[in-house]
Amino acid sequence: MRISIAMTSYNSERFVGEQLESFANQTRKPDELVICDDQSTDRTSEILHEFARNSPFPTRVVVNEPQLGIIRNFEQAVRLSTGDLIFFSDHDDRWLPDKLAMHESTHLSAPDVGFVFSNAEVCDEKMAPRGFTHFDVQHLGGKRLAEIPRGRLFDMCIRSPRLYGCTMSFSASLKEAILPFPTSTSHDMWTCLILAALTPTRCIEKPLMKYRTHTSQLCGVFFDKPAKSDDPGGVDHFLTEIERNARYFSDALQRLRLHEHRLYRKDALRILEQKLAHLNARRKLRGTLPTRVGAFCREMLNGRYLRYTSKIDLINDVKRVYRDGRAR
Repeated sequence: MRISIAMTSYNSERFVGEQLESFANQTRKPDELVICDDQSTDRTSEILHEFARNSPFPTRVVVNEPQLGIIRNFEQAVRLSTGDLIFFSDHDDRWLPDKLAMHESTHLSAPDVGFVFSNAEVCDEKMAPRGFTHFDVQHLGGKRLAEIPRGRLFDMCIRSPRLYGCTMSFSASLKEAILPFPTSTSHDMWTCLILAALTPTRCIEKPLMKYRTHTSQLCGVFFDKPAKSDDPGGVDHFLTEIERNARYFSDALQRLRLHEHRLYRKDALRILEQKLAHLNARRKLRGTLPTRVGAFCREMLNGRYLRYTSKIDLINDVKRVYRDGRAR
């Protein structure tokens, strides 16, 4: 089995060397490292090329022209990867030495499994542990972890996104199903949802990387930036979120219809149709008080709130029902 790491970078001169060093220290070396740099304006490109010249494994550095942005840059890195097993990688973390080996052994132990993800220790900018892991943030543990080998990851993704690309590996045979990435969501949310529908999944509870949080990161788990308010937001914001999620799940429905013959979760199309119907019903929470109460009660009675919405969204919708529904 050949392993490819698909990595992207942008203005990461402070951190990228540490990430590259962690690749070189893997007990199971990758067979290929593909790095797509999105026109960094600092020394990132210089650091990448220097590493490639002395790398203990084949390393390809591509500097984009023109700039692609995060989603298209990851898409390019995946397209250029030629291994049987593909790992996403950010530019500012540190992988533990046994990450590749443990993912590979998990794939090999169950040949039908096309998607594996692992835990990560959340750290600050200087890589000091913050005292919790990705699984803690995502409330993944115990019963929920036990449900994943039984195909329940797809249902978790329907209610709320849970995984980060840097913790994932997947079979290259599934590349055509996830590409191209849509613009309606992030590459990791998309990959998680599509692969959870198409292939059996396994998870590794042990943290296999140190996930760096810092003020200049572009996405992921933020702890150094001001916390977002738990207020449900005005109606305009609410409708924007509904429309964004509707585009995301509509894109997923269309993609999975193209690969219906490969579905591991045979009920995936029906579930996505119900999720979209639920989002459409939640649009009515912008109306008059009787309209809001009616829409909310119907969705509670038919069970779609429990099946297709996170607890946070449910709580915020309760708040929306009992306040002025006019856009602000």
